[in-house]
Amino acid sequence: MVLTVFDPRAGTQVRIWFPAVPTVARPVPATVIRHPRFARAATRTP
Repeated sequence: MVLTVFDPRAGTQVRIWFPAVPTVARPVPATVIRHPRFARAATRTP
């Protein structure tokens, strides 16, 4: 998505580019954030 803003003082147009899907809207699974050492410890069975 492109947002075009017109600056009347400079007489120019400034284009601001936005991704189609905001990165904040996508939740990240907790398993990806978890440290590999803790992930291996969680999968190990006692």
